[in-house]
Amino acid sequence: MNIEISSIISAIKNGNYDHSELKIAPDSFEIGGAFNEPIGRPGATSVVFKAETKGGAALAIRFPKGILPGPEHWRRMRSLSELIWRNTAFPIVPFSVVDKAAKVDGE
Repeated sequence: MNIEISSIISAIKNGNYDHSELKIAPDSFEIGGAFNEPIGRPGATSVVFKAETKGGAALAIRFPKGILPGPEHWRRMRSLSELIWRNTAFPIVPFSVVDKAAKVDGE
């Protein structure tokens, strides 16, 4: 499956995501711009959106773009996430892997 930034923005704008799975407050994605839509910060392989927890803390929500990675990629990301949460000496910000939290292009 090939995912485009416009599809991710559309999914967020239309509420096709599970805020509980993402651990964010409902409708807390940063909105703005000429079209009053979620503001994404694109990178080479993903796009990052700012949202807030129910307590008001800022979170970065990263969505992959392009060809969706396969199961092995997500297994490795979960493994890395667990390692970082256990050992805070790593120079990487702790992160969580959440799959199936957004419905993009009907999937």
